[in-house]
Amino acid sequence: LIRRQRQMCIRDRALTFSRKAAKEILTRSLTTDNVHVSTIHSLAYKIVKENKKIPLIDDEYTFDHLMLDAVELADQYVGRWERIYVDEAQDIDRVQLEFLLRLGAGSRLIFVGDMDQTIYSWRGSLDNLFNILQPDEVKHLNKTYRLPSNIYEFAWNVISVLPYKY
Repeated sequence: LIRRQRQMCIRDRALTFSRKAAKEILTRSLTTDNVHVSTIHSLAYKIVKENKKIPLIDDEYTFDHLMLDAVELADQYVGRWERIYVDEAQDIDRVQLEFLLRLGAGSRLIFVGDMDQTIYSWRGSLDNLFNILQPDEVKHLNKTYRLPSNIYEFAWNVISVLPYKY
């Protein structure tokens, strides 16, 4: 019962693409009491596993099948979280976007990404994601944890004069 009540108290969900990135989010967060952090695929797996039997070893059941199954089931989880943060949003594909939009109906979806860092176009990531989403608000983040501020400032001065790709 305690575990169940604790789960019900978690109102925010942060999703990313790798376990390493999820751990980074956890280490940088001020508090993780009300935020559950995981990968998009692990959440999809959890949702599918709760609702149908997944073959343990099946060369034909791929991540694509998992995500398609998760899209079909996502409506059952609407309203579970107040906010859903999607890190590295520039790397999501159409099926993942559909999963997130269905899952996030009734929640505030917050997509965090940098279209200049798209590295998964070869597997179908949406290079026009922010045009598709038509966000109500765009905030430019000016702090990075990955490189020194002088390098960031130099890079920003270079790319800020380029026309937007999206």
